Amino acid sequence: MRFINDYLGFATKFKVLIENNPLLNSNEATKNLLVRFQKRDNEHKLYWSDIEDAPFFSSGPIEFCNGEKRIGYNETIINETRLDETEQYALIFHEIGHFLYPRQTQDKTSGIKIELLCDEFSRQILGSSVVINALEKIYPFVAEDKVADITERILILKNKE
Repeated sequence: MRFINDYLGFATKFKVLIENNPLLNSNEATKNLLVRFQKRDNEHKLYWSDIEDAPFFSSGPIEFCNGEKRIGYNETIINETRLDETEQYALIFHEIGHFLYPRQTQDKTSGIKIELLCDEFSRQILGSSVVINALEKIYPFVAEDKVADITERILILKNKE
């Protein structure tokens, strides 16, 4: 996995870890993946994402030219949630998890399972408490239909501490 650009020094800080992570290098698709960070705000709507209540989101299975994937970020929500640098990193690793575990269907059961796998990927790298703190900070900002999922994810992570 290589990054076309950097956000908050993530690509630089975690370059070696990403290069040596077995999950990220288990197949040619993830090993050769190109990732671009892309800003979303009122001036930069992202046609590939309808997510408006999350600080970070990924293009998931969508590939752009040259097999490029995207991690979108919303500075307004990041600032409103007061996510610190490490919590932002946790959410970025969660989004990278979506490249490893793409959603195959849109059913709710499949969705929460994927979210849990992505949380686990982030937890293994940065620890439970960082991922929990990030989820607790975004909790008040998520859409009503996602509240139960966030609550479940936090409880599962707390049981792994």
